[in-house]
Amino acid sequence: MWQKIKAVLSKLSFRTGLILLVLCLLFHGVAIGFFTIPLEGDTKALLITISFALAKIFQYSAVAILGVKGVMRIKAWIRKMKSKKRKTQ
Repeated sequence: MWQKIKAVLSKLSFRTGLILLVLCLLFHGVAIGFFTIPLEGDTKALLITISFALAKIFQYSAVAILGVKGVMRIKAWIRKMKSKKRKTQ
């Protein structure tokens, strides 16, 4: 079953993987933000758990879509942006 899901996800585009990574970051931020909201303990725990679960689902889906080459492509882009930033300073 997991192989079937992974095969379907790997057919999606690089842009879809990047969108899922952004959603992953968003839901991690939302989960951390719930720590600051004054709610009852049970409600807060439920919201944090759901947010972290969604973040992990998006994270693992994005990694399955991007694969090793996609992750390497993102790392190369980050290095390129850092080197440009250093050159301008």
